[in-house]
Amino acid sequence: MLKTNFKMENKILTFGFLILLFSSCSIVYYPNRLNVPLLSSEKEFVANGAAGANGVDVQAAYAVNEFFALQVSGNTYYSSNEYQRNSHQYGDFGFGYYLKTDKLFKFEIFAGVGAGKGDDKKYDNGIVNDYAQGYYYKIFVQPNIGLSNDYFDFAFSTRLSNVNFYNYSSTYTGIPINGVYQRELENGPFLFNTLYIEPAITAGLGYKFIKATAQIGFALPVYEPSYDYNPLIMNLGFQVKIKSKHKTVAE
Repeated sequence: MLKTNFKMENKILTFGFLILLFSSCSIVYYPNRLNVPLLSSEKEFVANGAAGANGVDVQAAYAVNEFFALQVSGNTYYSSNEYQRNSHQYGDFGFGYYLKTDKLFKFEIFAGVGAGKGDDKKYDNGIVNDYAQGYYYKIFVQPNIGLSNDYFDFAFSTRLSNVNFYNYSSTYTGIPINGVYQRELENGPFLFNTLYIEPAITAGLGYKFIKATAQIGFALPVYEPSYDYNPLIMNLGFQVKIKSKHKTVAE
């Protein structure tokens, strides 16, 4: 009984430590929800709205012909209290190829570019005592493999994101003067260009044109950056899918 209680106390302490650790970080990069439309036919339109650990996401995709598609995504995050204020905005545009099929199996791949801004400030008696802020651009490639029909969607995706921060400053780096950070010489070089591997699983359940969706994934840097980031991708939302009345070859 004592061993059981001890193990339970250790788990609670570990969980509390993780919460404290992430709350103490000055996060400036929140990976947005992966856009996973699972397109299957020409002139098909898919829209998603979701909210979760990464803020609020709004996304859309459109199959312009039998092979190629466009997608757009937007994300915003905001959290504020008397001790901390964190905000993040991001948007991207992508172009891709999809496999036209009436079967259960779906495949598509997108590549795109995006831009964002992160800002985090911590306060002590109303005075900023810790901060990080910066702008970044992102280049990404994302293949999606999944199953989809009128009742459910299930997909596995991996997004490779090259995130490059610029105009970045923080309590740790100091303010750049003539392109050189004040504390760079004493603390070593700072790394602001980072490649992330962002795998995720997306599921949807509903009927035909509308489904409830859930997604969980991770942002895994190939090498640790000099800024703080959110490693978790987790959200719940809804998807609307409108298919063209255009008849397919199989029909």
